[in-house]
Amino acid sequence: MKNFNVGIKGVVTNQNGGVLLLKKNQQKPFWEVPGGRIDDDESIEQTLEREIQEELTGSSNFTIVQILCAHSLPHDIADGLSLMLIYYQISIKLPDPIQISDEHSEYMWVSSLDQVPIDGGTYKALKAYFEQNK
Repeated sequence: MKNFNVGIKGVVTNQNGGVLLLKKNQQKPFWEVPGGRIDDDESIEQTLEREIQEELTGSSNFTIVQILCAHSLPHDIADGLSLMLIYYQISIKLPDPIQISDEHSEYMWVSSLDQVPIDGGTYKALKAYFEQNK
């Protein structure tokens, strides 16, 4: 039987219908929404709030709006261990200017799926959000 870690992701939206993407600092950088794995006995809300505070410094007034989708990675993250990601639309107050952690190199607001290359769960979550908000 396969075991899974669970990650919680937050799709941050603005009043213009845009979605905030963060460029992950890795050997092969990619665009994603903020979030991370559940630690110990954290709730979904606690995980999202912690990850948002870590990745979007100075943000406040965090609330979950709705669930958008779930996505399991097509590959293992370790031997026999995979990752299930659950994507939520969230509302937060961001500082001006937006402050991102060292985990990411830049950010951008997108209003369509073709502005930057995204795939996997991030693609599914943004597609769900944009379809609901046409």
